[in-house]
Amino acid sequence: MNQDYLKSTKDLIKHGKHDYCISSNYDEKSIKFISKISDKEIYDLSANYPSESYRDLTKSIKRLFRIKNLILSAGCEDLIIRIANVVNFNKYKAAVVFPTFYRITDKLAEYTDITWRDIETTNYKDFDFVFIVNPNNLNGNHISKNIILNLVKNNPNTVFIIDETSILFLDNWKTESLAIGTDKYKNLLVISSFSKFFGQSGNRIGFAAASKELLDRLKLESTTFPISNLGAHIAAKSITNKKLVKFIKQRIKVHKNDITKKLFSSDKIELIPSDNNCIYCKSKNKLNLYKKLVSLGIVGLNLDCQKGIEQKGLVRLTIHGSDKKHNFLVNKLDLIK
Repeated sequence: MNQDYLKSTKDLIKHGKHDYCISSNYDEKSIKFISKISDKEIYDLSANYPSESYRDLTKSIKRLFRIKNLILSAGCEDLIIRIANVVNFNKYKAAVVFPTFYRITDKLAEYTDITWRDIETTNYKDFDFVFIVNPNNLNGNHISKNIILNLVKNNPNTVFIIDETSILFLDNWKTESLAIGTDKYKNLLVISSFSKFFGQSGNRIGFAAASKELLDRLKLESTTFPISNLGAHIAAKSITNKKLVKFIKQRIKVHKNDITKKLFSSDKIELIPSDNNCIYCKSKNKLNLYKKLVSLGIVGLNLDCQKGIEQKGLVRLTIHGSDKKHNFLVNKLDLIK
């Protein structure tokens, strides 16, 4: 299964290797944008049971994405599990566009494969649900909003579930996000989280946006575990901080440009263009790039273990805002011979 890379990644990191495999952003300087919390606030947030409304968090998400209807979840994975339970219980016919997040295929009882290049030409009439990860952090590509909306409009009986966890990495995310305006369509559901861009994987916060009718129709179960008050407080303050959003974008852009220039000038490595916070590269000769990087202390994602990746030998390297992680990567790439 394609999720096996998680175990091997963790094992390598335990032995002192550096993680550039997981696609969540990390930047130690982002902490200066997070509002200070007093000891009393931490105690009060920890001592009380979570609020079912999460009013401040819900308000912040709606403000950032300009959406009307949403449900919260303990991360995007929790949402996928809940949606898959609905699909499986009702024996709906599902299709999955590859490459995809492994949790989607793990939790669906049955599904039909659709390749990325066939998204526009596939006949969706026979499917009740279609899962698409867009932007796709496994191939680095992004399907335009207009293309997906055409699919939505032309297939009114098929629900399109779009995982937009990496949408904020796009320069034009406000015009490309399908979360904005989901209330206009009865067969469009957008899911997202704050693990990737904001680097808040530990907070386990996600959301689904759709029309009220669709959310009612799905009757999604409650979260497996409630969101913590402390996590909700930090997320609510972070996602509406325009300076933080700008800071993250600038840091990743500068670091990605540095790595891109370095690899473009290399006669050993071929670079594949991408729309997100990752670099996709392969060796120009017979060198096993993944193993070479591991030998240098760099754990990337070996894309040969991911279904739906057509090119062989590709490695994904996550570009972080962190100066420490960036400098380590730059220095080690100089050693590839």
